This record gives sequence, C-alpha cells and structure tokens, in this order.
Amino acid sequence: DYYGWTSTMDLGPIKYKGIKFTDIQLDRYNREKGSSFYFLELQMPLGLQLEEVEVDGVGTVIQVTEIVDGGSAKEDKSIRVGDYLRAVTTPQRKLSGEEGEEGDITETFGASAGEQTKAVLVIPRGFPFQRVMDEISENKKLDGYAGLVFERPFVEDE
Repeated sequence: DYYGWTSTMDLGPIKYKGIKFTDIQLDRYNREKGSSFYFLELQMPLGLQLEEVEVDGVGTVIQVTEIVDGGSAKEDKSIRVGDYLRAVTTPQRKLSGEEGEEGDITETFGASAGEQTKAVLVIPRGFPFQRVMDEISENKKLDGYAGLVFERPFVEDE
C-alpha cells in the first residue's frame, strides 16, 4: 500500500549476527501523493548530507539533501536526494532475562554489561537531529555498517 497512513515492514537480516527486525511500523509522511519505503545497509562512511526540513502537515523531518563522492551511498545508487530518513540501526547492549524479556541494562550495570546487539531507532517527527547523527555514528564502532530506512515520496512523473 503506497497511500495508507502507515506501513509495516521487516528489515534484514543485517550483517551483524544476521539480526532481523520484524513488524517495524512507520507513519507515512507523503500521504497525498504516496510513497514507498526501503531498507538498505551501507558501509561507513555513508556520504550523505542530511538536513532537518519542515514538511507541510508533517513537521520537522530528516531529508537527504546531497549524496557525496567517496561514500558508500554514491556507489550503491539506491538513495536519492529528497528521500526522508525514517529509521536507523543502532548498537545496544542487552541482557537476556526471562524468556521473551530483554532490556537495555547499560544504565544499571555499566557500558560493558550484557551482549552487544543492534536495535532499530524509528525516528519520530521532531526527534533531535544530532541524536540521530550520533546513533548512526555508533555503528562505525561496532561493525562499520549502518542500516537505514528511507521513505521515497512519489513525484508527478513516477
């Protein structure tokens, strides 16, 4: 569905431990004209110029404004200027508890406690831009790959 209010997608498996993320739900920004979502995992540096932009009826979002030479995005050729960044993978430490229970335990037990894994940060409207940039950068420390979800708005000629 290219025109509904939300889209649900599965992501992965990613390079790090073959992790899969299921039922990731995203609100569609470009509801009137429609849009598509896509996921890719790129090696860092990404070579993306990302900026906060104001979208009528949506609010402040993050958009690709340039694809820079020397980054993996230029070589991959999937990302286009104008795409919205909707979610990113981010390293996290998890401590397994009872079956089906997991929690972020770095605040309780320290940064080296638990098993290193990755999670998905779905970026809400108005989310702090610098925090998103920091979360993307954290991937460099773990395995050098960032998983990214983009929304591509349909334009008149598509």
